[in-house]
Parts: sequence; structure tokens; C-alpha cells
Amino acid sequence: MVALLLLIQKPNSKDPYEYSQIAVSLFRGEGIQYRYVADVILPPGFPFLIGGFNWIVSNPEMNGKIVCVFSFFLSVVLFFLICQRFFKNDVWAFASVVIYSMNSNVLVNATNGYSESLFTAIFLWIVLLVLKNSGTSNLSLSIKFALLWGFLYYIRPEGIVIGAILFVWFFYHRPILQQLIIPIITLILIFPYIFFLKENTGYWQVSGKTFVNLTMGELQSPYQSGIESEEQRYKIIAQTLNNPTLSKGIVEYMKESSQDLIARLPHNFKRLFEVYWNSFSLLGLLCFGIGFFNFTLKENIFTVSLLFPVLIYVLFFVLYRTIAIYHWIWVIYIVNGVIAIGHGLKKKFPEKNSTWPIAVLLIALSVYQFRSVLKIFWDQVS
Repeated sequence: MVALLLLIQKPNSKDPYEYSQIAVSLFRGEGIQYRYVADVILPPGFPFLIGGFNWIVSNPEMNGKIVCVFSFFLSVVLFFLICQRFFKNDVWAFASVVIYSMNSNVLVNATNGYSESLFTAIFLWIVLLVLKNSGTSNLSLSIKFALLWGFLYYIRPEGIVIGAILFVWFFYHRPILQQLIIPIITLILIFPYIFFLKENTGYWQVSGKTFVNLTMGELQSPYQSGIESEEQRYKIIAQTLNNPTLSKGIVEYMKESSQDLIARLPHNFKRLFEVYWNSFSLLGLLCFGIGFFNFTLKENIFTVSLLFPVLIYVLFFVLYRTIAIYHWIWVIYIVNGVIAIGHGLKKKFPEKNSTWPIAVLLIALSVYQFRSVLKIFWDQVS
């Protein structure tokens, strides 16, 4: 219900509008274009779904939000199924879903017209596939994994990294044919877009936005300084939309004397800490730590490996909506920490009811996360 109410937010005029225009171009048979120029910045997976909804509602920007809402609801269902496998308990799985669903960043992503909500849903789908079927011999499951991996890349380029990590977990103990067929199918699926980028930028690369984001991640850029820069270098997005060959890739960026890749790391790590602090509070971070030490080694290796792409963002810049893609992992750790605290209370106070302190803790964590959404409502009605 909250996600539906957030739809009344004003439409964003940046990426969501660009996504919507790519969607229109795709379903007109004009290809991946924005303002009649090949768009190498945003991948076509999200616009493709937006265009599909356009047959029903002729409003591409609103359709982008609708796709986000449906993706959010799918994520909730998938996350519940994943938590069932971690906790072996429906009550704790439900508690995890409540905390996840009340995170303001997750809720805003569910309606903002960006691609993060859809990306999260497909990410969770592949994770569930790995948890349910790792080690089993089934060709159809391997094909399904490859299809989802390819689609994840078409939504956001870091999908290729996440898929590779999950592939390592998925193919363990599987027949060699099934180990090989997954990357082969995935490569066949994604090569047309990689070739599209090569044809329009002149460089072999998996993302046309890499050079753009690296430039915008420089400490003097508007994204990092908060000040709208008049310097021509930081108008790179508009320039690349008009001239795709300006998307040069990471190799060419590293050759430039103006790049400050190392210098931005302390700033971005500080920003990342602020994101987690503001998202979960000190209490949530403490529960995370307790949860980490109460998981098995294999569970920790699995979940932490899925957080690896967050380090990639630190090389560029850190956005709340992007980091929220991985909040479900933090929620699993936090709930595991709450469970451990509950067990500790029962051992220390066996004669007393230890349920209500845990309930208060869960409510506190949920309300804290929900505060930004409450502020959005207040700003809109006041």
C-alpha cells in the first residue's frame, strides 16, 4: 500500500524520462535511441518492460513506476522464500520481510522509475535459484540461470559481476556440460548489446556508462561536491547522449591525467558508511555484527560475496538508491542478530518473558528505516 501511495511523487526528469524514451523507441522498431541518437548510457532491459506496459497505459514514465512497483512486490515474495531457507522459520522470514519492506530507500526505489527495483527482483530470483538447486543435475535449471543472468546484465551492467559470483555457487558439483552451457548461453545473450556498444562508441566495453560514471565520480563533479559545475568535463552525460563516441570505457579513462580514482576512495567509503548508518542506525549495525558472528562460515562467505559489487561503486560514486539493491543482505544479518539476542535473553532470564524486548527491537529497527518515507508524505501534504 505504501509503495502504491508513493506513486504520487512527481516524475523525475532525468534517468526515468530517458528510460521511457528508449522504451518508446524500442517499440517503434527504432532500436535503442534517445532523441534519435543511439543511447549507449542506459541498457535496454528496463525500457523493454516499460514498453510492454505501454500497450496498456500510454504513459511511459508512469509505466516505469508501475514496473518498479511490480518488481518490489516480486522482491518481497522472493525475499520471504530466501529467508525461509536461511532461518528455517516462517515467523522470522516474515519479520525479515517487514523490516526490508519498511526501508525507505527500498520503498522509494519501488516507485521512482529507476531500474534498481527490477534489478533487485531478478537478483533475488537468481539467489533463490542457487539456494534451491545448487548441486542438483538439471539442464533446464542451468538454462534458466543463464537467461536470468543475461537479463540481469541488460538491466544494469554490474549484473554481469553478480551473475558471475552466483555462477560459482551454482555450478559447484554439477556436470561439466551444465557448467559450460551457462556462460555460453549468457554470452550469446549479451553479445548483441556489447556489439551495439562497440559499433556506436568505437570501444569494446560491457557498459556505455562506465566512462560517464567515472568522470562524474571525480571529487570536483556535481555528484561528489554537491555543487553544479560549469566545467565542460562534467557535462559528460549530455555530451555523450549527443555523441556516443565520448563513452570511451575504463581503459581510456585511466589514461587521462585528470582522473582521481585513488583520491576519491576515502570520500566514497565515508559516504558508504553514512548510507548504512542512516539506513539501519547504530542499533541495526550492532545487530548486523552479532548476526555475522552467529552464521556459519559457508553462510558468511556466500552472503559477503554477494556484497562484493558494492566495492565497485566505491570506484565511482555512492548513491542511496543503488546501495539499496543489497539491503536485503543486511536485513538477513540484522534479523540473525536479533535471533541471537533473543536466544541470549532466554538463557539469561529463563523465568521471564523475553519475547517483548525482541518485539520492541524489531519495531524500533523498522520505524527508524521508515522515517524518510514518512517525511516524504509530510512534505507532500504540508
